Amino acid sequence: MIITRCSVLTMRWPVACWRVPRRENEPFWRLPLAEFHRSQLPSNFAELNNTGSAAYPAGASTAAGFLSHFVENYQQGWLHIDCSATYRKAPVEQWSAGATGLGVRTIANLLTA
Repeated sequence: MIITRCSVLTMRWPVACWRVPRRENEPFWRLPLAEFHRSQLPSNFAELNNTGSAAYPAGASTAAGFLSHFVENYQQGWLHIDCSATYRKAPVEQWSAGATGLGVRTIANLLTA
């Protein structure tokens, strides 16, 4: 079985992030985003770094922690949808190569709600 899904990272989990993907039959799942993710990108030259290091490995939660520095109130009112798992480099039984389009209906519904 090939799992294709979008990951949602947010400090607060809006109810719509459960309802809309289910209604659209698009699997979204929550990844952790905690305060410590915001501090995993130290830099010797800038306020923060946009890449991980050996001590702070990169990942979707670290990326969301980076993005949270650019949100006025990072503890509420925003979310990061990571759709990197929705692209296929090569064809498989159920998907052709390229973008699957997974998540597009959910994102459109969230934006127009």
